[in-house]
Amino acid sequence: MSLVEALAEAGALPDSWIRAWIRAQLRAGRTPPPLARAAVPGQPPLELPAAFFEPWLGPRMKLSCGRWPTPTTTLAESEAAMLALTCERAGLAPGMRVLDLGAGFGALALWIAERDPSAQVLALSNSEAETACVRTRVAERGDANVTVERGDARTFETRQRFDRILAIELLEHVADPGAVLARALSWLAPGGRLFVQGLAGPRTARGHLTPERAWAVDGREYARTLEAWLGSADRLRSTRPGRRWRLLLLACAEAFSWPGPGGWRLEHALFAPGCMSGAENARPLLPGTPGKPYD
Repeated sequence: MSLVEALAEAGALPDSWIRAWIRAQLRAGRTPPPLARAAVPGQPPLELPAAFFEPWLGPRMKLSCGRWPTPTTTLAESEAAMLALTCERAGLAPGMRVLDLGAGFGALALWIAERDPSAQVLALSNSEAETACVRTRVAERGDANVTVERGDARTFETRQRFDRILAIELLEHVADPGAVLARALSWLAPGGRLFVQGLAGPRTARGHLTPERAWAVDGREYARTLEAWLGSADRLRSTRPGRRWRLLLLACAEAFSWPGPGGWRLEHALFAPGCMSGAENARPLLPGTPGKPYD
């Protein structure tokens, strides 16, 4: 750990200095150390309880990028806007069998169940804390069309076949995303599709999968989400997240707002069975070709 990081975690530096240091890393073509450590694939779940995140996330507990269509959009509205966009781009229709692969705290699975009581949704997470949270939320809401399981996407086995599989910011957490994608594609029913929302950094490796459709998402959408989380966190007292988490949020916010080649971005892609071709890269983050900005 560098001296700057140590001082930042000790609370000895103002945010303006920390942000300047992060931007210097990006300007030099380096991934800021807090982000680099968090982005190492294959790490086990942190197993932090939902109570750690609940005070500073939005009301739907969406621990991923929101969408900010207007300058006055709130955090709650940004969650709803991105959930709606995800379902639209994934092509969800009434009565579908849906697998939320890496469901987090259940924001997407519960959104789908709430809007389509005829859907059958399986929420899968490798985290005990996340699984417990989603089960509690499902029980409180009485969502009979949501099943919750704890399982690892790398080893999960199922005989079910799904009309849609949704993987939201999952691939960056596994060491061999290509293998996970191949497994997920094998669980699709005829006519089924796999929708991926993935993070892409300046050194993202790409595999040999060809999406039916792909969309590039402006990194500033994620930057604004992260800034909103920081704002919520800084208004807290006893439940405020620690300085190490604040440093990570600051690093991510700067990386996603950085306009240069060192900046990070978000991508959406829709895959059909049979999209795999050629030799697979060992560590693709989001295979395929980036698409156009929002349309």
